[in-house]
Amino acid sequence: MKRAGADPVEAEGARSWESGAYESAGAYAAAGLGPGDDPIFPAMHDAGAAVAGGSLAAMGHLLDGSERHVFHPGGGLHHAMADRASGFCIYNDPALAIARARQVGLRVLYVDLDVHHG
Repeated sequence: MKRAGADPVEAEGARSWESGAYESAGAYAAAGLGPGDDPIFPAMHDAGAAVAGGSLAAMGHLLDGSERHVFHPGGGLHHAMADRASGFCIYNDPALAIARARQVGLRVLYVDLDVHHG
């Protein structure tokens, strides 16, 4: 097994909550942040971006043919929505990796096998 490095993903506006752009608790809640599943913590973006970057790097290895199989033990945080955090997930890294595959014309079937309520 080889280890691969990955660059964190930089999303436009991803750090806006860190800079104080949200002026009310309601704005945080609208972004899925705050008490509950996705509490705000120091370096929150960095942690989520590292996971998303790892998934994109894994997909890149598959797409460029350098690997036939990849495993990203930190990946699979699939509950986040396009516009908000959700279900303990800041960014939806599988959706990003799938989007990368679709950019090159691949069809993707994603099956969610985690078992939980909600």
